Amino acid sequence: MAVFTTIVGNLVGTWSELYELMELADRGKVKLSMQEYKLDDANKALHDLNDGKVKGRAVLVP
Repeated sequence: MAVFTTIVGNLVGTWSELYELMELADRGKVKLSMQEYKLDDANKALHDLNDGKVKGRAVLVP
């Protein structure tokens, strides 16, 4: 029997607010709390999230 897991991201605010936030981050006006993981390390990212080891967001990078 196969077991499937669905990972769903969430968005807070509008797309225009997200765009504005990314522009501010690019200019160094805000610091985003995130930790990047290679796509191959997705399981480690999930474990770190469950264990409370990630401050902010866990981002999977292909």
